[in-house]
Amino acid sequence: MEQASPATTADVFRDEITRHTVVTDPKTGDEYRFYLLNRAYEGRRPVVIYNGFGSTPNTTLGQQYLWEYASALDRPIIAPMAAHVRRRVHRRIFGDGHARALARITNDKLHVAGMSWGGVAAYSVAETLTDQTDHLVTLSSVGTLDHLTEYVFHAARMARSEGPVIRAALKVVAQDFDPRDLEHPPPTMDPLSKFRRALIMRRRSLEGVAHTLHPSTTWHDIIGENDLFTGYQQHAAAVLRRNILYPGTASLTLIRNHGHMWAHMKPVLALALRRSLAQKESGVYREVDILRARSDFLGVDPDSVSGQG
Repeated sequence: MEQASPATTADVFRDEITRHTVVTDPKTGDEYRFYLLNRAYEGRRPVVIYNGFGSTPNTTLGQQYLWEYASALDRPIIAPMAAHVRRRVHRRIFGDGHARALARITNDKLHVAGMSWGGVAAYSVAETLTDQTDHLVTLSSVGTLDHLTEYVFHAARMARSEGPVIRAALKVVAQDFDPRDLEHPPPTMDPLSKFRRALIMRRRSLEGVAHTLHPSTTWHDIIGENDLFTGYQQHAAAVLRRNILYPGTASLTLIRNHGHMWAHMKPVLALALRRSLAQKESGVYREVDILRARSDFLGVDPDSVSGQG
C-alpha cells in the first residue's frame, strides 16, 4: 500500500481548514465547531475524524494530522471539535453532545474514526448515533482509566523509545504559543482542565465497545505493535468479544514497526484508514490484517500485507 495521490491540494486544504461551522447544542448550550474538508468529493459517504488529545483542528499540530488524512482519502472529511463545554462531563454525556451537534450537520449514514484519545470520542459518538454509524475505525485508540498506572509507566517508556518524534511534536505545539501567531491559538484548556476532560474515559471504554455499538455497525481497530501506551492484546480481546456477540462485525489490523506517537506524525494511519474504508465499501472482510510500516514511516510495505478471513 503506497502513498496515495493527494485528494486535495495544499491551497484547497488551507482554504477549507480556516473555515468552520458553529453548532450550539440547545440542550446544554455547548458549542461545537465543524471543519468540512475534501469538499471536492461530496457525494461520497463522509468520514468524521476526531484528532488525538490536544490537537484540535484549529492548532498547527491538529492541522498537520488532518492534512495527512485529506491527502490520503478520496471522500469528504468532517473534523469536529468542542469549542466550549460548560461543565465537567463524563464520557457518555460528552459523546451524546458531540452526536447531537453532528446530527445538525448531516443525517446521512457516516463513517466515524478517531486516533489516540480521539478514538474514545469516536466510539462514544458512534454509540450515540446507533445505526447512523455505518463503520467505526479506531486508530491507536487508548483504553480505560482502569489501567492508569500502566499508562503512566508506558508513557515513561514511550518518552525514551519515541523521544525524537515526541520532541518534533512539541516543537510544532510550541509554534502556537508565539504571540505573533493569531490564527493558531495555543492548545486549548489549562492542564487541570485537560486532566478533567481526560476523566471522561471513566471505566467503560474500549472493552465495552463489543456490547455498546449498534449491531449493524462494523468496527475496525488499528493498532501499532510497538504502541507502548496501550497493549494490542487488549484490542484483540475486544475485537474477539465483539465478533462472538455479532459475528463478522469487528476486525483488527496490527501494524508492525509502528508505535503510538509515530502514528500521529506520519501518514501510515491515514493510509490504513483509507484501506479500511475501501474494504468496508467493497464488502471485503478480514478478521485480522497484519501490515508493516516502511522504515521511513511514509507508507506500508506492500509485501507485508497478510490477513485472515
